[in-house]
Amino acid sequence: MGRGGDRTLIEEITGIHRELRELLLRIDTLPFGDERFRGLVDQAITVLRRHARLERAHLFPAVRAHLVRGEALAERELADHARIERALTGLTRLAPTDPVFAPRLDALMQTVRCHFARQEEHLFPRLRDMVPAWRLRALGDEARRSERTYGRLAGPPLGVL
Repeated sequence: MGRGGDRTLIEEITGIHRELRELLLRIDTLPFGDERFRGLVDQAITVLRRHARLERAHLFPAVRAHLVRGEALAERELADHARIERALTGLTRLAPTDPVFAPRLDALMQTVRCHFARQEEHLFPRLRDMVPAWRLRALGDEARRSERTYGRLAGPPLGVL
């Protein structure tokens, strides 16, 4: 795996997947009512939104341009993003002590994990096969530049995406 300027778009995205998996694991292991819970959930929401922004700007155009049935694949991924965003917005309106918060969070985490697995097991290998390595590195460079321009954690306010 490349470092810094050598990282491909796929490596950039899988790095965010890893970061989110670690956050979700920390959330899973907290006892109910722990004061860190809301902060970790909000942090996960911010990272999920950053992930969605990066994929919309860089991954999905590459999928459309380079893969057979790329338009349909990108649309399916965007539909996943819409489902995840609706769930995120719903969570931001609930207190962690609300009886529906934990089941909704669990469902969201499962959806996110499935989304990541599908990308890593199916979509990314296809991209590696169809897109030249130099192009994937160039897309990684573009993604890093946009992160610097727009801010690593900058994004729309919660509930707006």
